[in-house]
Amino acid sequence: RARNNDVHEQSFKVDKETKIQIYAIGEMSNSDKEFADYGYIINAVSGETVWQMTYRNTEHAGGADKNRMFDDIVALPAGTYTVFYMTDDSHAYRNWNSSAPFDPESYGLAIYPVGKTTPAGFKLVNEQELYQGTSVLAKITRVGDSERRRAKFKLSKKAVINVYAIGEGTDGEMYDYAYIVNLDT
Repeated sequence: RARNNDVHEQSFKVDKETKIQIYAIGEMSNSDKEFADYGYIINAVSGETVWQMTYRNTEHAGGADKNRMFDDIVALPAGTYTVFYMTDDSHAYRNWNSSAPFDPESYGLAIYPVGKTTPAGFKLVNEQELYQGTSVLAKITRVGDSERRRAKFKLSKKAVINVYAIGEGTDGEMYDYAYIVNLDT
């Protein structure tokens, strides 16, 4: 039941290769085959996309031509993953701007076990658990409009670190950005 301007995120861990069924309904532009409402799964450690809704792996979901559906089984190797589903500002659950899909109550994304029981070793993971035992020093995500947020970390010696940041800028000026300040100087 994803609504307009939604962003949903859930991390999970599988201890061994696991098959899951993904059922996702979204909206695709008919002109450029780009999704406006869609889901995808990333490897939470590497950031690599391991599954996503595409024109080729979806089919018509009933109603308007732009309604697309994925309903299939996907195998994931042992690891930690994050599943995302996001919508734009129109044509979503309870606010359709053209004909709704045949299963409007399921608009969004759901993951089901293959078979009758949840696979052994499948566990939902919260954000704190997600980075335990990894080399992530600090993380600031899901920053909204007009927010200013901080995260502190300490290094005991000089080190080379990898900074991964996404922001907004135009014409050489940044509006949404990150920076690091040394608090010891």
